[in-house]
Amino acid sequence: MSMLPPGSRLPALVQSVHAGRDPLGSVHGLRRAYGPIFTRRLITEPPQVVVGDLEAARQVFADPHGATLVGCPRRRLFEPMVGEHSLFTMDGPEWQRHHRMLAPALRGRSIDGWRDTIAEIADREIAGWPVGRPFPVHAAMRRIALEVILRLVWGSRPTGHHDRPAGRHDRLRALAPRLLERVPLAALVMPPPVRDRLLTATGFIRMRRELDTLLYAEIRDRRADPGPGTGDVLSMLLTADGQALSDREVRDEMVTLLQAGHETTAVGLAWAFERLLRTPRAWDRLRDDPSDEVFLQAVARETVRVRPVALTGARRVVAPMEIQGYDVPAGWSVLPMIRLIHQDPAVFEDPAAFRPERFLGEEAGAAMRAWLPFGHGARYCIGARLAMLTMRTVISRVAATTDLAAPDPRPERPRLRQVTVSPASGTTAVACPRRRVSAPG
Repeated sequence: MSMLPPGSRLPALVQSVHAGRDPLGSVHGLRRAYGPIFTRRLITEPPQVVVGDLEAARQVFADPHGATLVGCPRRRLFEPMVGEHSLFTMDGPEWQRHHRMLAPALRGRSIDGWRDTIAEIADREIAGWPVGRPFPVHAAMRRIALEVILRLVWGSRPTGHHDRPAGRHDRLRALAPRLLERVPLAALVMPPPVRDRLLTATGFIRMRRELDTLLYAEIRDRRADPGPGTGDVLSMLLTADGQALSDREVRDEMVTLLQAGHETTAVGLAWAFERLLRTPRAWDRLRDDPSDEVFLQAVARETVRVRPVALTGARRVVAPMEIQGYDVPAGWSVLPMIRLIHQDPAVFEDPAAFRPERFLGEEAGAAMRAWLPFGHGARYCIGARLAMLTMRTVISRVAATTDLAAPDPRPERPRLRQVTVSPASGTTAVACPRRRVSAPG
């Protein structure tokens, strides 16, 4: 006889209301009531098994028997933005083909040389920060992360840097964040006809067409005149050996990196400073030696452990699977809940504390095994290396040049914004010059 995990017997509508009002708190409440593996029913989703146990989550992520799909449950949320030819929304052979073509451009050897460019972008942004009055760090980090993606992934350059045509880079930079803000989460979980009407009403569809006009023009120009190449991802993708991607496929992958890549990295950086400014010991250590790569790596890892940007890594079950003695039927969803695992005291001692030292010395091995902000297995986030390099570099530049302080010592609350968990107040901080940088030439 098959046995499902325990869970609430409340109607799906009531559970959906609870989840909508408090997405984070409701999950933690169910974990306390039913244990680390439980069922949940929402009116807009198939029945769910939520997994907050480390070993069970690693099993689901690894999926040794091919019982789950990853792209399928993401399509309704992400397809309006990234399209149907994205690593986010595909499964099977097509996902494998795209991954083979994109992975070399985002491996460590390919991106290690980007550090100086990221530092230059960060220095330009830092030089413009207001002195002595509060400002939202999250917005500043979004500008940095977006510029990194435009420069290093798209190979685009600001006006005055031989952009084709002049101003396209600036238009992309202005449009990308505005487009994200036009996507309310409530619209994405609605049935497609309702969703599409809502997205049209918010102006999203119009702005997406404008974005596509810019992106297809860039792809067309780069195919016609590849130029000498700058090592950016788009150049490498358009000149890759093997089965070439169509313009539509290139567009979808580049939008994925442009939109998902810049916002998730910006949120991670916002949380890094939110935590550092409330952990003086760690912040002082960075300010004393902002080039300590080992500690910078530990800070970045601890940030996305204690404040993971993504809530979960959903899978659609296509063949019955067994998880820790429970049977999950085909057609259900299984959700490794990263936040629950990272907050499990059986996995991380004093899990709510921001303690980068847990990723140093003898503790590091066990901590890394339980570290799942980018998933695990074959579907490990392809942009993880670039995200972590950007975080380390930007944190280092801020620590080297600027003193920051939090005007309110209380922690900022996590808030679900679209599909990322962000600081509710945008990491409000006050900057004072330390060795303020001048914008490079």
